[in-house]
Amino acid sequence: MKKFISVLLAVIMLLSFTVTAFAEDTLETPDASSYEGYELFEYLLDFYLEHHVFQPGEADVLRTIIINLINNHPEVLEEIIYYLMKSADPYSQYFSAEQYEEFMSPTTYYGIGITVEYADGYIWVDELDSSSPAAQAGVNVGDYIYSVDGKKVASMVYEDVTAMIRGDEGTTVRMGFYRNDGDGGYVYEVDITRAKITSDSLSCYFTTDENGKTIGVAELRNFKSYLVYFHFVNFLENAVEMGVSDLIIDLRGNLGGSLSVCLDMINWLTPAKSKPLCIITVPKTGERTVYSSTGRGLKFDNICVLVNESSASASELFAKSLQDNGYATIIGSTTFGKAIGQTQYQQEDGSVISLSDFEVLSPKGTHYNGIGVIPDIEAVAPYTQEVTRSFEYLNTSNYKEAKNYAENDVVYALEQRLVLLGYLKTADRVFDKDTVNALWNYQERNNLECTATLTLETLVSITDTVNLVKLFGEYKDDAMIKAMDIISK
Repeated sequence: MKKFISVLLAVIMLLSFTVTAFAEDTLETPDASSYEGYELFEYLLDFYLEHHVFQPGEADVLRTIIINLINNHPEVLEEIIYYLMKSADPYSQYFSAEQYEEFMSPTTYYGIGITVEYADGYIWVDELDSSSPAAQAGVNVGDYIYSVDGKKVASMVYEDVTAMIRGDEGTTVRMGFYRNDGDGGYVYEVDITRAKITSDSLSCYFTTDENGKTIGVAELRNFKSYLVYFHFVNFLENAVEMGVSDLIIDLRGNLGGSLSVCLDMINWLTPAKSKPLCIITVPKTGERTVYSSTGRGLKFDNICVLVNESSASASELFAKSLQDNGYATIIGSTTFGKAIGQTQYQQEDGSVISLSDFEVLSPKGTHYNGIGVIPDIEAVAPYTQEVTRSFEYLNTSNYKEAKNYAENDVVYALEQRLVLLGYLKTADRVFDKDTVNALWNYQERNNLECTATLTLETLVSITDTVNLVKLFGEYKDDAMIKAMDIISK
């Protein structure tokens, strides 16, 4: 019996030694200490695939990882799906049935009814409906957002500012705006009651130039549904009935929408038959389809299309198609550069997979994905930043020297600022009646006590306003001005 136990222990010891030795011989003492994050995972995955006895396939291993992760942590499913859709491009998406219904519905939110533009830290009112709460409160297009509920927005993130403006229906937000209307810049504050806002995809109107010529203007915000198509066609037919032969189509900030809606709208601006509007290619199958005009389009003498770096997808196709066929002049800045499209695959449960599976080429067959549409005429963003000027010192220690009938450097410093703000024509160092009138006008427009003298309150206000002028500059829609110049010739 003792002999049997001794032999068994010897076998166990030998087996333990063999297993340990076998393991050490196989693993080759890997060193993963220098890897972090994804690099560590990639290192371990490669090592696992290379050395495992069953030589599993990478796809099977990754699938097993995902299955176990979802089964043990179901809360990560939504995030996994999100990153699955974004793995090859940023445009593919998965929508639940509820999400898709919300995505396709008109944009509704609770706010003050302004559309803003943002560039280089500036946020200004780009458009607003005359019936919106903001318009009723006296806000104008071109006003810069200065503060929200007392918080200055100059250093804030754009998304944070818009989130602060929105809120529950019936609540009030106090908005500060800076306005430069040509008679002197100033800040004003208004209380605005938030309301339910439904954003239309299309805003159309007719205006006249300095020569009395009527011009049709269409501001297209997206190409989401055929509702915008019908409104656009109605606008074109009204233009023809009115004898209007010149159009400005504003696609700035238009992120795209439906390919078919966009093509049908382009067709209405392409009077010749069989003109290529675009070419659709499916790289996976090699399929290539040319979409051409039917010849039903209406003829206009001048069409100017306004674009910027936020014009993307269908709006780029719209601009590129008209540009290549010689029907429009493109004005603005180079567009975003998205010329790959998504097909939406409806699932049995109502969910939708929106998958990037085709590329859009120009009517001439050129690629512009990642390049964008290059405008025929460059135009700057609709503001002009004031050049920082070197002024004489004006502060709390010397401002009292700027007084009636005085002639000195402090008066000159005050007058320099009043000239910049548009209240005075020239700075002549003399505190005369022109300086008095300028101060009075400044105080009146900025809700200060009208003394026509440089009070401490007025000094602080002037200093703040000068800083705003240097920060914000003057609203000037360069692209629209150049479009009007082309049409008015």
